[in-house]
Amino acid sequence: MTVKEPSATRVEPDGRRGVPLWQPIAALLLALVCAIAIGVRVLPTLAPLVFPPAAPLPAGVTDTPILHENKGWGLDEFVYATNQDACTVVTYYQNRIGGCNFDAGSNCKGAGMDQSGREHNVGRCIGEDTIGTYQVTWTAYVATGYTTDGQTRIRIVREISGGERTN
Repeated sequence: MTVKEPSATRVEPDGRRGVPLWQPIAALLLALVCAIAIGVRVLPTLAPLVFPPAAPLPAGVTDTPILHENKGWGLDEFVYATNQDACTVVTYYQNRIGGCNFDAGSNCKGAGMDQSGREHNVGRCIGEDTIGTYQVTWTAYVATGYTTDGQTRIRIVREISGGERTN
């Protein structure tokens, strides 16, 4: 009587040999490693599209806009209202995104705001951020003299542009 050594492969009841258990596990582990390697390269590119950055807002301004319009792929416009002084808001954007121009009638660098009650522009700021391979251009327009929802309006335009940067 001969004793057979146990085989490393499984034998089905009908006599066929099956796939060893380690092979599907190894294939799944390889697929997981490949998915992680691809995801590490793709996620920084897709993240700004799926989760675009929130608009930069001064402290005390609620993050719920009174108006939000999607103007096209990667182009959004938000309007926020606040009771903060418009000159203070423009100064915040000058420090946050840079590139600000005060309107001539704003008096922000002089004796203070014109409090005549009429709506008028105070300043405009333009700046850029880099997120992944994308450029995000922020444009903030600040106006004052409103009588509902707060005296100052902040109109922010967010433009996300393609992955190729030119310097």
